[in-house]
Amino acid sequence: MFVPKVTMMYMLGGLAFTFYITRFPERLLPGKFDFIGSSHQIWHLLIVIAFCYWHKAGEEILLYRISQECMA
Repeated sequence: MFVPKVTMMYMLGGLAFTFYITRFPERLLPGKFDFIGSSHQIWHLLIVIAFCYWHKAGEEILLYRISQECMA
């Protein structure tokens, strides 16, 4: 239950890093993405999505753990 959620968060972070390091949109069309749509803005958006996903996954895992009865 935990591993796919962590994997997804790291994949989002890796995608964000890829956009940031390659400077994807502004490298293809210089000057077109000076204000909106730059790689740095895409990086921020993907990181916020990753952290929101991580927060939701943490809530789900916590609720799962709380709902389990102790078998000892």
